[in-house]
Amino acid sequence: MSEDVSTRSIAWQIVILVLSVITLVFVAVDTLLELTAETSRLFFLIDTAICVVFLSDVAYRGIVHPDRRSYWRWGWIDLISSIPAVAFLRWGRLIRIVRIARVLRAFRSTRAVIEYLFRDPAQGSVFTVAIATFTLVVFGSVAMLNLESAAVGTNIRTASDALWWSFVTVTTVGYGDHYPVTSLGRMMAALLMAAGVGLFGTLTAYFANAWMVQRAAPQRDADDLHTIKEQLAEVLVRLERAEGARE
Repeated sequence: MSEDVSTRSIAWQIVILVLSVITLVFVAVDTLLELTAETSRLFFLIDTAICVVFLSDVAYRGIVHPDRRSYWRWGWIDLISSIPAVAFLRWGRLIRIVRIARVLRAFRSTRAVIEYLFRDPAQGSVFTVAIATFTLVVFGSVAMLNLESAAVGTNIRTASDALWWSFVTVTTVGYGDHYPVTSLGRMMAALLMAAGVGLFGTLTAYFANAWMVQRAAPQRDADDLHTIKEQLAEVLVRLERAEGARE
């Protein structure tokens, strides 16, 4: 039970680490580059969704931590950095900078992350592909909006269009209501489709293997029990022979 809890804890740390890095990249891009209104809106939507996850994480850890006073010595940084960088906040830039501290804190679990990923190759592959796909969806939607929004004949003009296109593409549904018209946009679409195929292929293989292992478990247990019985019978025969030899 404790091992399962530890595994879930490390997996959650990986999620927080990846989300923290994504927000840090957003901070750098938004600070260094001049973005269009729709790109800034897309950043805001993704950033707000990630902040909801951060706030949930802070609230949960603040409740279950055995020493709350000790937790809040550093937890206040996580709390402040979980506030969305809304434009009308006077200290919005400061809050964004504080998020860098969250990334640095998250990187302290790098060793545990590596050990988790390589302890179970199948589970690690699923987790790695899922995280890579999510990251590609996030940055793919941003890239697609910048590549397509000003193109002639484009149908991806807004932040919601870009997010919807990324989700539909990575799930390999392909409604066709939004699609790229530029060469770079089509290259991005091909990359995202390949990631989606890889994700669902990996998930299918993982669950199929888990089902086969679970199905084979009773037979394996029965074989082990049969082997133990045979070994016990052999031991009893040897004991009887030894007693007969003594008599």
